[in-house]
Amino acid sequence: MSYQKIGVSYEYDKDNFIILNPDQTTERLGLYLSAAVEYMRLFKNGRIFIRLTAATPPAAKKINYPSSFNLMAPLSFNAGYAIPIKTQ
Repeated sequence: MSYQKIGVSYEYDKDNFIILNPDQTTERLGLYLSAAVEYMRLFKNGRIFIRLTAATPPAAKKINYPSSFNLMAPLSFNAGYAIPIKTQ
């Protein structure tokens, strides 16, 4: 499950300007798909890894309103070094 909210607020001179077709705050909760590719190299005392992850926007009911915003489809890049912890 994924939740995304795009908050919209306008700060302008309301006496002299009118916003035609303003955006509205959008909230969505729904399922999403995600996939990752990872490269890992083992060493004697640990491992190094690099991962690229891509996800779709949450699949949810569409709003019947034109908006200039789309929900995010995250792309993340992770890299790190893992050290084994010995337990007794």
